Formats: sequence, structure tokens, C-alpha cells
Amino acid sequence: MTERWTLYAAPMTCAMAVHAALLEAGLEPERDFEVRWVHRGPGRQIAEAEFAALNAKRRVPCLVTPDGELLTEIVGVLAHLDTLHGPPRSPAERRRLIEWLAFVATEFHQAILGPMFDPQSPEAAKADGAQRLLPPLLEVVAAHLETRDFAVGASPSGADYYLGWALALARFGAREAVAHPALLAYLERLSAIEGFQKAQAINLERYRALAVA
Repeated sequence: MTERWTLYAAPMTCAMAVHAALLEAGLEPERDFEVRWVHRGPGRQIAEAEFAALNAKRRVPCLVTPDGELLTEIVGVLAHLDTLHGPPRSPAERRRLIEWLAFVATEFHQAILGPMFDPQSPEAAKADGAQRLLPPLLEVVAAHLETRDFAVGASPSGADYYLGWALALARFGAREAVAHPALLAYLERLSAIEGFQKAQAINLERYRALAVA
């Protein structure tokens, strides 16, 4: 039995979205949750042996609840946090939340960003993701955001923190592709959200420290 949440995260991975969700839920770092930083090795798997003993998948995010339950897979983790700490949602709105989490996970994260930022991926695969797969996906996202401030509902959710992470990362690999006014305005809105802003700043600081180590 623990008294707080424990998030296992690697800098600038999708675990940043969970970090933002914890902060936006009003949970205080150190008092209500802690972040344990781990490092990715070959195959995008976490290198530390002690982490493998906790989570055989060797992937982040990995979230341990205050009662000791282990949660893995970002869609499930963010959906759970939204159930606990998000606003009341109708069944239809909850379906839309899961829909957007799954869309970002499968079509954006795994299909495009994973290969794009994997040092072991062939250059042809990275280019295909950036040039062929990314533009039509961003058209779908931009069209959705032209008529609303956030992915689901009237306030930000885990779907936004995950989508915001994905868009921010895509700008590093294909900046010109993320130039639609609706996408830029959306990122600007997210940057004004304290929890997202703080999680992003902490992750960037950790990532840059690793880069110069």
C-alpha cells in the first residue's frame, strides 16, 4: 500500500501526457505523486532491470495507484485518470474521449511518431511517415479543432495532453506540416494550461540534460 501515485516516465515520451493529467487533476508533486525517471534503450524499451521486474512490457507510461495497482498503456491510464478527476461526462462524451485517445495512440503515435524518432528506424520509414502519413492525419485533426477549443467537451482532457504532446513532437520532425492555423492555435491554448506547460518544461529539461550527458 502506498500513499501516493508513482509515475514511471522517460523524458519527452508520451508519459508526459500522464504527467500533465496528474498536475491538472490538482495533485501536488511529491505530496500526492512522484515521477521516477527511467531511460529507453534499444527497441524503445526501458533499459533498467528493476523496471522490467515491475512491468514486463518495458514501456512507459507506467502508473502505480495509491493502492498499489499497476496501470500500463496510455489509453487506459488517461481514461482512468479522467474517470477519477475529470468533469462529469455523458456516455457519448466518454466514448468520444476513448475514440480520440485511441486515434492518437494508433494513427499518430505508433504509426508515425514511433518510427520518426526511433534511431533504429530506416530513413525511408521516417520520411514516409513525415511526408505521406502525417499530412492527411493532421488535416483530420485540424478540421476537428476548427470548430472547438479542445478534442472532447468544453475543457481540456487527457486526450488533449496526449494530442498536444504528439503535435509538439511532430513539429520537431516535420515543422512545416504542423503549420495549420487551427493546430497552432490549439497548441497555444494548451501552452496556457498550467499542468501541461509545467509537464512539458520538466520533460524538456530532462531530455536536454540527457542529450548533453
